[in-house]
Amino acid sequence: MQVVRVRQKGQVTLPKRVRKKLGIEEGDLLRVEAEGGQVVLEPLRPTRPVVRPVPAEHLREAAGLVDLGGNALEDSEAVFE
Repeated sequence: MQVVRVRQKGQVTLPKRVRKKLGIEEGDLLRVEAEGGQVVLEPLRPTRPVVRPVPAEHLREAAGLVDLGGNALEDSEAVFE
């Protein structure tokens, strides 16, 4: 068991070991409950895939791997110009 300090505005830092074990990443949502005198945090898993932005330079690496009926490389260049 690890001990954490409650900071300003009630903030706590989850230890890296705990985040890694539970697959918790920056931006993830947690359900917070008070149960039986304890604080319970539960990771909320999305019911659908999470779409995260991909920088245009990473699209160059993946160009041609997936055919989505368009040209992702050209589309991304038009957006990021």
